[in-house]
Amino acid sequence: MRTTSRPRTTGLRQFLDPEQQRDWIEGKADLPDAAERSESLEHRFKYAARFEKLLRRPQAKEVLAILALYGQNCIPIPRRTERAYWSVSCLPSTSDKPLVRVNASWMELFTLYARDEDVHARFIVHLSDFTTDRSATR
Repeated sequence: MRTTSRPRTTGLRQFLDPEQQRDWIEGKADLPDAAERSESLEHRFKYAARFEKLLRRPQAKEVLAILALYGQNCIPIPRRTERAYWSVSCLPSTSDKPLVRVNASWMELFTLYARDEDVHARFIVHLSDFTTDRSATR
């Protein structure tokens, strides 16, 4: 029987310990990121057509602005953690026809959709993050 080794830590803890994460959230830490995004020519060529198609949509400018704000304000070290911790899927081929889907550790965080000429979103919120008894009320 062959076993594969898995990293002991997952998610953002692969890159930052809980104290570093807390300090970043509280604005007490300026974490060093990679100088540049790690490039994957294979990914670039595989998904370039989808990205070009997104750019032709009337919502493209707003979608890119939302993604930029999210990356700058919600991901502590975006260049170092891209693909290993978080990712954006451009025009994923699912039945709900999203423009983009943002994932962290393979879990969907939010999805942006076209609504006429505008953008609307679906955010995934876990009640356990906001309540102690998992109920819909406080």
